Amino acid sequence: MSPTVAASDAALRASAHAPAAVRDPRTASTVALAGAMSVLLVAPFEATKPLLAAPGQSLSTVEVVLLLAISAWALALAASRTRARPPRQGGAGESQGLSLWGGIDERVLWPAVAFMVTLFAAALAAPAYRGNAIHMALRLALAGGLALLTVHAVRTSAHARWLLLAATVSGGLVAVLVMIDYTGWTPMQQWLRLFRVQAASVGSQVRASGPFQYPTIASMFLEICFACGLALLPWFVTPGDSRETASPERAATEPPTDRRRVIAAALFCGLLAMAAAIVFTFTRAGLVSMAVALALIGGWRWHRLGLDAGVLAVVAVGVGVLALLPLSRSAAALRLRMSTEQQDNWYRADLSAPPTVTLPAGSRLVVPITLTNTGAVTWDSSAAQPFGVSSHWMLADQDRLVSWEGLRAFFPAPVAPGETVTVPVTLEAPLEPGTYRVVWDLFQEHVLWFSTEPNAELTISQATVTGAATGQRIDVDQLRAMPLPATRPGRLLLWTAAARMLAEQPWLGVGPDNFRLLYGPYARLPRPDARVHTNNMYLELIVGGGFVLAAALVWLL
Repeated sequence: MSPTVAASDAALRASAHAPAAVRDPRTASTVALAGAMSVLLVAPFEATKPLLAAPGQSLSTVEVVLLLAISAWALALAASRTRARPPRQGGAGESQGLSLWGGIDERVLWPAVAFMVTLFAAALAAPAYRGNAIHMALRLALAGGLALLTVHAVRTSAHARWLLLAATVSGGLVAVLVMIDYTGWTPMQQWLRLFRVQAASVGSQVRASGPFQYPTIASMFLEICFACGLALLPWFVTPGDSRETASPERAATEPPTDRRRVIAAALFCGLLAMAAAIVFTFTRAGLVSMAVALALIGGWRWHRLGLDAGVLAVVAVGVGVLALLPLSRSAAALRLRMSTEQQDNWYRADLSAPPTVTLPAGSRLVVPITLTNTGAVTWDSSAAQPFGVSSHWMLADQDRLVSWEGLRAFFPAPVAPGETVTVPVTLEAPLEPGTYRVVWDLFQEHVLWFSTEPNAELTISQATVTGAATGQRIDVDQLRAMPLPATRPGRLLLWTAAARMLAEQPWLGVGPDNFRLLYGPYARLPRPDARVHTNNMYLELIVGGGFVLAAALVWLL
């Protein structure tokens, strides 16, 4: 048989055994890549108002884009997918290749399916707030679909670079918004209300969040984008090592040197912008994540190629990050944030005041108050948000305020932690004679009163106001109550509440995202904040789905 006839015969035999359903899968992969990049660019801009609403459920802007991306990918996959299982050869040499679905290894697919089924079971079995639990299960299902879509999208190193580049562009845009948010520019603050409820702060420090609901979420997104951009930087800095350019096809995909340099410079600036934005979110984990990304990517590059220009570029980013830290936040603020979990111990004072005071109605009296700074913040009356001393007037027998805004007194010099100072405070009496209580208090202008901090102890003087009334009679029913100290549960308290929930609902939990709605009684808090989560992503999943979901999660991981 001639070689031509033999080749034709082999081709006919191969075609006879080839599956009829085989089609070109590249279209589905391209659709998946476009969908993943679209989600990356839209993800930071989730409006507070739903885009679509139905009875009991709603779809946000990001959820709609996610749904469209996954739906388009599923349709493209159905139109161009390969056989579900690779063809097997008979006999002893039979191929035992792994079963695939859309190019996804079943070792990943089936644990993911088990995880999602368990998640929906937990949502349907939720003892309360079932609608909220179902909504979160649907949201996580979309996230799972996005994960599978992304796995299918990245078929080549070029696809990976496009995806990393989209993440870097998105992170750079968010970084700019976070930095503008930090300045407090009013037009930007008004626009950002489309995506978040309010700005956040810790002590006097603004925690910028840009378009995200909370600074920690903004930091998490920026940390991922920072790592993506950092992974791209060495590839654009160097012309490629022999492993990357071993084939003509790979060499042909590399951009020209001049364009590489421009992109590398833009990446470097974008990485520094993201680093500054992470510092502006004032999130401790963000600083740790940047350090880990720098160490892993720089160390991997060094181990693989030695001390080349790519490694030096990563080192330069690290040096830039270190230089940004003191420029973005004061050393004292960074020290406090890194050494304490919350601001509960930042604003503490030991006050000494006269036990009784007497003054005529409507008159003023100068009262010496001795204060010791037992907190962690220096009291500086010359700062942009100055510290000072004031007073509140309350009824003698009820915790109702006659006057909240007393006259202010300021410190002649900064009072560091541990120092003691005596300040003359001017007290202005109510216009109606009688007996009252004076609450002595410290404040930081436009930030807080010390009396509203957790576990605050009030310093009170009994006051007698003499003489005739000099103004309108006080209407007790119109007086507001003295503000109660704030409640800020720490991690240990939240984790204890989660453990108590699991003890009651061990198998399928309380429902996804229901911890924040139920933790109050378990943490023994009278006024719980419904925005507070467990402060641990894995614990949040387990308390929402119980130990059954935990087992599925372990299998998936």
